[in-house]
Amino acid sequence: MSPEKRPDRAIEIARKAGLPLKIAAKVDKVDEAYFRQVIEPMIDGRQIEYIGEINESAKSEFLGQAAALLFPIDWPEPFGLVMIEAMACGTPVLAFRCGSVPEIIEGALRSAFRRRRWRGSTSNCTRSC
Repeated sequence: MSPEKRPDRAIEIARKAGLPLKIAAKVDKVDEAYFRQVIEPMIDGRQIEYIGEINESAKSEFLGQAAALLFPIDWPEPFGLVMIEAMACGTPVLAFRCGSVPEIIEGALRSAFRRRRWRGSTSNCTRSC
């Protein structure tokens, strides 16, 4: 978790939308002050939850059960692995157009379009992680 990944913005979006937000992230030592001073006061434990760091085996279930992945980054992310992991679980990604986001999202949309054309329908697609 870092300021550039904009968890504060994600919290604000969730609040304004009236939707729950679960944040699963590691807080590195360099970002501890940011977390304590900015993010922690915004976490109410009801609508906004901080889960902490999750391991690889829990990640698929966490992402797969999410209504969406909110990815409001504010820096030129060179490669957004979590977006790919979420989409692999069938979870939609809501992201700001920054860094690798357009390439990853548009690539996934092109791929989904090709699958639809080839199969004739997306009803054959199943949600799996």
